[in-house]
Amino acid sequence: MLGTVSDAQSPRVQKLLETIHHNNKTNASEWELSHLKAAQLWAVDGNLEAATKVWEDILAKHPSDLIALKLAYYVRRTLTISPFSPIIS
Repeated sequence: MLGTVSDAQSPRVQKLLETIHHNNKTNASEWELSHLKAAQLWAVDGNLEAATKVWEDILAKHPSDLIALKLAYYVRRTLTISPFSPIIS
């Protein structure tokens, strides 16, 4: 799927995300942990719809988050999902 890592890279990316999460779970904000969750959903799990839902949840709390806005918009455009239709979880 577009934007996901190959099967050979997936364990490396998974390990990197786990390390980041483990090292920062006590110091990281909910916002930062949400971005890590979205990154894992996208890059490791290949679940772009779920990643987009996380970014949209971030935007609901942090409307000026340009990273979440750009990534949610990019995935919706790539998957040809209307920007006005909600992603059903």
